[in-house]
Amino acid sequence: MALFSTQEATANFTKTVSIPAEPFRAGREFKSYEYYQLYLGDNAIPLAEWEGQDLYWLRRDRELSNHRWHRAAHLITSAQPSLENYLKPFAQINSYYKTIHFWIKGKNHESRWVNGAFYLVNDLTDAYYKGVTFLADWFTPTPAYNLLQALNLAIANYAITKFYELLYGVYAEVPQKGVDAYIFDRNFIEIEQGQVALGAYSTAEPEGREVVSKLFNDTGWRAILKDMDVTGIFIPAFPELFDDGGSDLTLPPNYGKDARIQIPIAMLYCDFNFYNDPAFSTTKLAKALKNGETIYKKVGLPPSAIIPVYTNDVDVYFAFLRAHINILNVFNK
Repeated sequence: MALFSTQEATANFTKTVSIPAEPFRAGREFKSYEYYQLYLGDNAIPLAEWEGQDLYWLRRDRELSNHRWHRAAHLITSAQPSLENYLKPFAQINSYYKTIHFWIKGKNHESRWVNGAFYLVNDLTDAYYKGVTFLADWFTPTPAYNLLQALNLAIANYAITKFYELLYGVYAEVPQKGVDAYIFDRNFIEIEQGQVALGAYSTAEPEGREVVSKLFNDTGWRAILKDMDVTGIFIPAFPELFDDGGSDLTLPPNYGKDARIQIPIAMLYCDFNFYNDPAFSTTKLAKALKNGETIYKKVGLPPSAIIPVYTNDVDVYFAFLRAHINILNVFNK
């Protein structure tokens, strides 16, 4: 699930530092054809014949989204059994999600998961390449970075299997639209956050969980709001709407699983799909969204709703609506 917002908001949560020189090779990606040749030796394919068929590519291939990158992305997605750890955090996974978005759209699917994932990873990519020490004045930066990297990689590995279903598998010729798309995304997120991400949180260092939890919940967002551009994208977090530590990413054994599942689904579907779903309809978040939407449509937007602080249900609805609109438009910017 998303933790940061716009580049400006991310900068408020981080300190920028210079990053060390990038290694010549990052996963399957090379900075130049010469480095590719150096690494593979006699196994390097001549440049004129190299189409990404060996699942290697150049950085510029990915950045330009050209044929070599597309061939490699296709082979990664279509492989059975699935290929793990072929993409590295954060920029490679970010580019992959963007490519996949257009392929999914080309198949007439209405799944929104990749929109939400790109919404997050695009910002993490920017933060990484600027160099970040996550709240270094509060905690050691390395554990937080390690947790975010582990989440990014583990979730991408799982996401590839779901993209296979949409593009080459059971749904390749069955467009997932409307309620079917919602159910696909809901099931996707329930496993992504309920199982895959849970593994990363449960094995993370306590300091890493503490930093990420502060960013996600009360201390992180609200302590920094005075410095935040209220017109930017933000991730709505309302810990008041979750009982028994349901949004506390530091609390075992579930590490905020209720919020980690409900918030991204509500961001993608902040309408009847979420609050009428029997899986969520009795939750505080679903009730607030349903009530807030009703009031919002009748009386409009109260002044308090410009920031993600719980004053009434309209604040909740507007916060999720705002994030929802930005997510749906994330590839149009």
